Amino acid sequence: MAPEGPLISSNLALMMEAAVAGLGFAAVFDGYVQPYLERGDLVEVLADWSETFDEPYLYYPSRRIPPSPLRAFVDFVQAQRRG
Repeated sequence: MAPEGPLISSNLALMMEAAVAGLGFAAVFDGYVQPYLERGDLVEVLADWSETFDEPYLYYPSRRIPPSPLRAFVDFVQAQRRG
């Protein structure tokens, strides 16, 4: 399959909209795509080649006063998870 034009994105919402619209494939965490699969909006392809991974996890040394960049990143990831 040769796609007509590239769409490269790290924005989960954009990737999901594009995939649901039939514009291509989206490689995302299982937990994020499950509702789309259950509704029949998307179908899984290449299952034998995919690793199961529900969502990302962050591990860092301490929750007590993390550096500002780390706190900003944690807040960003939490906001993405809430959708």
